[in-house]
Amino acid sequence: MTSCQFTRRHGGKHVHSQELFRVSVPPCGLTGMLFLFSLFLAACSPPRPASDTTIIVGLANSPTNLDPGVGLDEASQKLHQLLFRSLLKTDASLRVVPDLASRFETTDSMNYLAEIPHGVRFHDGREMTSDDVAFTFRRFLDPAFSSGRKGAYSALASVDIVDRYTVMFRLRAPSASFPINLIMGIVPAGTGPEAIRSPIGSGPYRLAEFVPDDHATLAPFADAYGGAPANGGLLFKVVPDETMRGLELRKRSVDLVVNDLSPDLVHGLAEIPTLAVTTAPGTDYAYIGFNLNDPSLKDPRVRWAVAYAVDAPAIVEHLRRGLARLTTGIVPSMSWAFEGHVKQFSHDPAEARRLLGPG
Repeated sequence: MTSCQFTRRHGGKHVHSQELFRVSVPPCGLTGMLFLFSLFLAACSPPRPASDTTIIVGLANSPTNLDPGVGLDEASQKLHQLLFRSLLKTDASLRVVPDLASRFETTDSMNYLAEIPHGVRFHDGREMTSDDVAFTFRRFLDPAFSSGRKGAYSALASVDIVDRYTVMFRLRAPSASFPINLIMGIVPAGTGPEAIRSPIGSGPYRLAEFVPDDHATLAPFADAYGGAPANGGLLFKVVPDETMRGLELRKRSVDLVVNDLSPDLVHGLAEIPTLAVTTAPGTDYAYIGFNLNDPSLKDPRVRWAVAYAVDAPAIVEHLRRGLARLTTGIVPSMSWAFEGHVKQFSHDPAEARRLLGPG
């Protein structure tokens, strides 16, 4: 049976306002703005033995820290999503909705009650309780805990255990935006530095092997809450060179590459019949930022002139190979908070010259 898996790659849209102007260019190059299309690239592999349903994923970089409270790099976060479950998650409209939480409520945007269901199991077989939830978030209040994420929890005053399956998050001041910080993998109480390389979560996959800078193997977790994955597992293979990732797809030694291929490479690979490219909206973007303390840039006419001078549609078509679209701000169009009725700038060099004045 031939299997086809998909990968995605962020393209881009453009942001334009008085301070953020349209430039669609790769994030690693010139700054540009865009809420991108995620591009999915998949290799349709030749038939494998019936018992081998493992999906091989090509990574540009090795995960650096498998503790979800510490690891910030993209590769680590890809694994976090598979190894752990969170109280909350975002939906297709980027609204914060329950993940594990069977109950989540607040009456004053200052005290948030969260309840988890009975029977959620960690990979070591132990049941998840409020002790684990409280420990996960109390770590960010511990001065001895080192994490780049701690700043997001500066408004959190305490995490109180209500009963075996319920906790209360108490804030220092009302905050309607606090719930997004509860999108955090729950770790077992007592988790220490060992989680960097040997994490225990409650996600649909458990870590079977991790060799930094080489590969990570994830096995399906049979007791996963909500059901185990139907495939035989995931093998994340580190392939640092982009051209080699493309070759791995072509020779079918990799099934999937997620957001780690440039538009030019995707354009070429899309011509290969045994590969499939799928696109979907993404949240990646790039922008031009101005130093408003600069005497010249304080003048909005200068900033507008830059916006009119940039040929954003040409950038989308040629530099991004069509894997981008224009937008009107830093909020992606699929978000519930998106507002499209704002000033937009067309490509108009003559107007740019007029705004800048003679000479």
